[in-house]
Amino acid sequence: MKNPSKIRNVFRLALTTAVVIFSFAALCREAKDVYFSKPEYFKRTTQPWAKLTRLVGELKNPPPQFTIDIYSHSTGQIIRTETHSGSLSVFQTGWLSPGTYTFTFNAEGYEPSPLKSLKVEANSDCFIKVEFGKIAYKKSN
Repeated sequence: MKNPSKIRNVFRLALTTAVVIFSFAALCREAKDVYFSKPEYFKRTTQPWAKLTRLVGELKNPPPQFTIDIYSHSTGQIIRTETHSGSLSVFQTGWLSPGTYTFTFNAEGYEPSPLKSLKVEANSDCFIKVEFGKIAYKKSN
């Protein structure tokens, strides 16, 4: 007959190892990051740019669908959420009043990615390149 205390110790060690592995897996999840280029501004001289502006951009490796939360620094709240198709290589937001905004890009499988405190001005389009990219391991909340 085998020694019961050795069997218990092996079982405890296996159980402890499994708990440690599953605890670590719960703390980490696989998610992808979104990267942004430095903004560029393109002058526009026709209506409606005289009083309005927008964010436009080029997409690289986009998911099938993503959203952009547009947070206005002047009102202190999200003024709208826009849904965009990843089947295109470009995007544009709806018209915005000139000001400072944070644009947060959201997509399934990606970390929410804010483009913080971006100033958009009348008489121009603000252009950025957006790359939906590499895997990053993030701690879960």
